[in-house]
Amino acid sequence: MDNLKSALKKHYNDIELTPKQLERLNQTTIKQETINKIKPIKFFNIRNSMAASVVVFSCLFGFIQFKQPSFLAISEEIAYNHNSQMQMEIKSNSLLDIQTYLNRLDFKLIKSEYFLEGNWELLGGRYCSISGKIAAQLRIKNKDTNEVYTYYQASNEFKPKQEMAFAVDGVNVELWQEKGLLMGLAL
Repeated sequence: MDNLKSALKKHYNDIELTPKQLERLNQTTIKQETINKIKPIKFFNIRNSMAASVVVFSCLFGFIQFKQPSFLAISEEIAYNHNSQMQMEIKSNSLLDIQTYLNRLDFKLIKSEYFLEGNWELLGGRYCSISGKIAAQLRIKNKDTNEVYTYYQASNEFKPKQEMAFAVDGVNVELWQEKGLLMGLAL
């Protein structure tokens, strides 16, 4: 290894620029006198600074507004997931079993007060996405009517203050907040 290092060092030390190459290099370098003559250009005065701040703030505010999904957009995602009728990744009537299986969720699944215990049966769950965040898609059955619904739980900063309902692509979607989570039901 030392022989290789010394051979490479000798090879590169022996290389010299030709007089023509040296001349071109000297022409392209900036001399210190030239650098000292360059004066910085003052772009911003106080008025320009304030205008730039307003533009930047407006862009950021617009971006933040654009990034926050509307309740209608969330309902459209829920309706799409519901209409897809994808198979459950875990079939179980135990919320604890489903929570254990869906271990990448950054929140704990909750037992909703919205569903009376005797009338509803949990069938299973899977991962889905709501507003670009990982969420739980659960399937529940109304024991009285035997109808199956898709029920969603998501950790989301964009929570409705009151229950909301939308009709999207033939699906009735209800949204509400419960115990700090965004909840959705597709009927």
